[in-house]
Amino acid sequence: MTFLISQDNRIKRLISGGVVIKEVALPLMKLKQLFYAGEKGVLLDPSTAGTLYQTTAMTTPSLPGDPVGVALDQSKWGGVSLNAAGATTADKLAPVLGAELATNNSDSQTIKPSTVVETSTGASVVAGNRYAISFTVSTDTTNDYELRFRSAGGASDWTSSVYRSVDVPGQFLFSHVFGSSGLVNLRHFSGPAGSGAITLNNISVRLLPGNHATQATAAKRPTYGIHPFGGRRNLLTQTENFADAAWLTQGGSFSATGVDGFQEFTEDSATSQHRLFRSGLSVISGNSYTLQSRVKYVSRQWVFLSVFDGSTTITAWFDVLNGVKGTALGSPDSYTITEVSPSVYDIKLTITAGTTTSSANIQVGAQFVGGQTANWTANGSVTGFGRYQFEKSATATDYQKVVTQYEVTETGVSSVHYLSFDGVDDALATPSIDFTATDEMTVFAGVRKLSDAAVANLLELGRNEANTFLINAPLSTGAKDYGALSRGSLVSSAESGAFPAPASNVVSLLAKIGSDEITLRIDGVGFSSAGDQGDGNYSNRPIHIGAQQGSARFLHGHLYGLTVRGKTTTTAEIDRAEKITAKLTGVTL
Repeated sequence: MTFLISQDNRIKRLISGGVVIKEVALPLMKLKQLFYAGEKGVLLDPSTAGTLYQTTAMTTPSLPGDPVGVALDQSKWGGVSLNAAGATTADKLAPVLGAELATNNSDSQTIKPSTVVETSTGASVVAGNRYAISFTVSTDTTNDYELRFRSAGGASDWTSSVYRSVDVPGQFLFSHVFGSSGLVNLRHFSGPAGSGAITLNNISVRLLPGNHATQATAAKRPTYGIHPFGGRRNLLTQTENFADAAWLTQGGSFSATGVDGFQEFTEDSATSQHRLFRSGLSVISGNSYTLQSRVKYVSRQWVFLSVFDGSTTITAWFDVLNGVKGTALGSPDSYTITEVSPSVYDIKLTITAGTTTSSANIQVGAQFVGGQTANWTANGSVTGFGRYQFEKSATATDYQKVVTQYEVTETGVSSVHYLSFDGVDDALATPSIDFTATDEMTVFAGVRKLSDAAVANLLELGRNEANTFLINAPLSTGAKDYGALSRGSLVSSAESGAFPAPASNVVSLLAKIGSDEITLRIDGVGFSSAGDQGDGNYSNRPIHIGAQQGSARFLHGHLYGLTVRGKTTTTAEIDRAEKITAKLTGVTL
């Protein structure tokens, strides 16, 4: 049993670096309609706020780059119509919670440091005095529960400073497993005795329904990521943070903080190159690449862009005092300078990689005069360097800010959200879902397949047992396809055409054991089989996501959303669900 601890603003946006990275996903409302008649299944949507947590304790939401130990199922959430009078977004996304369990607690309780004064010991607890309140609830060992309350009068961030235990001395954990009942302790560590009161009210413990996907082993958790709709183009990381170890500098240093969106590079007096550069990038012979940067004139007139593709150095110089381009070395395809605002310019260089090597270097730097190639002695002049983009393209596209591979954003373009499975050991699994009353199944998934090197499971209900279904990505080692299987007492399978990795697709499975139907749809194109599936209904087993029973055939790719419904779906519902899943995936059908 796990607690989800929250306050009144439980559904909220998470902000990182001033960019909204988790937003309420209104299309989810239509996917949830597939479950309004009580159909069994699971609905995972990483774009919905408050549904991804780093551990199974569900105490810390996942941000881009964080592991995901829990992805909350939303198939039993909400049910409130978009047009319901007075319904808020939080109402529509809120779970349909179970009955109130905290029946023996007061509606409002005021506690002071003098009530319980305890100096904690042990590394797991912050030392200090403690506010405390306890009450008993009846729970079980398998389900998840939501703990809610309001606080006033001196409380700080309860989402990070509340601890719950099961009346075990010295144990202040969120995720202790209850027996048939347990004592819940809310504890807030604070200052000295008598420093003020804290009032808690509306304390609530209720069942959080759903078939939530979890991973108990830290090393096997997928990673949460975001990127712009349409995908990532910028091949660099830390594109605005030149203090990061990914960047190397020579002949100068950067200011600790940025100025007007730029980090100022001050030349030293050494006789050398004075530059910022990256190495070890990958280029493919015969392909075009464009390097772009935004620079600001401060006191150095000339700057340059340069790409070394493993055998040839191609360089262009730019006069940022007068806003004109200078000479070039190595025959670039093109190079331009464009004024953005007074003394601020976008400079761009396009080249064609003419070598078979995969290693390339990029450089940008100050220059004493245009066309200078040798080392030179600087005089302390300053250049403002801004954002960088290096992409496989014959033209410069709109800039994408890349912090890490898991956090990519683009101004004016919506972000899509995903779980990244590493192809080594990442996997999630739901509890057992009882499909024994149905022989019908519908699956919609947004997928980016990153490798075709080995057979991988996107999801499965069991393995080779009877009464199961599964989707492969790819179906077999070295293939470029997807595959699906549905099985009653006998088995039938369907295989798609070629969709070579890397490929982003909407993958659907429509199956019915009794009528021997199985159709695998990729981006709306169907691949069917009429093979005999025998008889019987589907089974009562966990759905394993990203692996075969969590231990083999690991998916190397991204999962943008997953809907599994123990019922067949109409043509209109299929069309709508695939378009919604496409939007979540960042592709257009």
